[in-house]
Amino acid sequence: MADETPGTPPAPPPAAPPDGTPPPGPVPYDRFKEANERAKKAEEQLARIEAERKTALDKELAEQNKWRELAEQREKELNAEKLARTRQQIAMQKGIPADLVDRLQGATAEELSADADRLLQFLKPATGPGVPPPPKITQPSDVDISKMTAAQIRKLMVQE
Repeated sequence: MADETPGTPPAPPPAAPPDGTPPPGPVPYDRFKEANERAKKAEEQLARIEAERKTALDKELAEQNKWRELAEQREKELNAEKLARTRQQIAMQKGIPADLVDRLQGATAEELSADADRLLQFLKPATGPGVPPPPKITQPSDVDISKMTAAQIRKLMVQE
C-alpha cells in the first residue's frame, strides 16, 4: 500500500477479454509447444516464399539484362551499318575506288569527307597523261598558209 497515494482508488483487477476467452495467465506447455511449432512452420514457409520470389526476381532481372544487352548489340550493329553506308556515299561522291572505301576513317560524315580528300591526294589520276592539246596559233592572221609549203608550215609551228 505504499504505492497508493491517499485519495486514489486501487487499480481494478484485469477484466476478461470481450470475446469470452479466459484472462491471460500461465500457458500450458502443450499449447505453448503447438504455438511455437506453428510459428516455426510459418517462418520456414515465409523463408521458402521469399527464396522463390528472389529466384523469380533474379530470373526476371537476368532476362531483362539479356534483352538490354541484345538491344545494345543491335544498336552497335545499326550504327556500324550507318557508318558503312556513309563511307560508301562519300567515296562515291569523291570518286574513290570501291576497294578503298574501307580505308576511310572517321565517325561523322565531315570526318569521312576530310579523310577522303586526304586519300585522293595520294591516288593517281584514272587516265594517263593523254594526248597534248593542239598548239594555239597566236600569229597574226596576215599569214596565209595556203601559199606556204609544208616545210614552212612545220617550221612556223615549231617556233611557237
